[in-house]
Amino acid sequence: MRTLFTLIMALIVNGIPPANNALNEVSQNCSAELSVEKNRSFKSADEDGANFKLILKNTSSSRNSYVIKTSMASSPCSNKNASARSNKKGSSIKNSNLNISFNSNESRGTGKKQSSNLISIEAGQTKEFTITATAPNGTPYNTWGCIKVEAVSDNCKTTSDEIILSVFVPDPSEN
Repeated sequence: MRTLFTLIMALIVNGIPPANNALNEVSQNCSAELSVEKNRSFKSADEDGANFKLILKNTSSSRNSYVIKTSMASSPCSNKNASARSNKKGSSIKNSNLNISFNSNESRGTGKKQSSNLISIEAGQTKEFTITATAPNGTPYNTWGCIKVEAVSDNCKTTSDEIILSVFVPDPSEN
């Protein structure tokens, strides 16, 4: 009994080694941070749309590639301050469908922007890319469209980070 107690105390004091070092290594090589420049995740879509500059940082210990996936968020979103103004004009908080495009400056030196949604980043480095949202013809005015952007590690096939972008579709006659 005393030997068992000594063994347990030794494990507690020295720390219990992880059961699967390979699993820890894989999870460390899949991490990333996704953010919006200046934390501006709420914008209005004018005639040219709404452009969001996103920053992806590879927080893993080695080079990694990330697939950027976009989809319309399933739950309603809005800028609470702006939605209070727009609700006075009869706006309902529902998601409007938006056209979404992706642009990256991955092709340095060529002068061409890359439209592929795969970004490769060295450990500890960042890359910037742009998500543009436009309202298709017939989209109701004074509504919100909410875009879910995910960075999925190509090594692990899991979502490393995600963010929601909120786009307000204003009535152009009220400018």
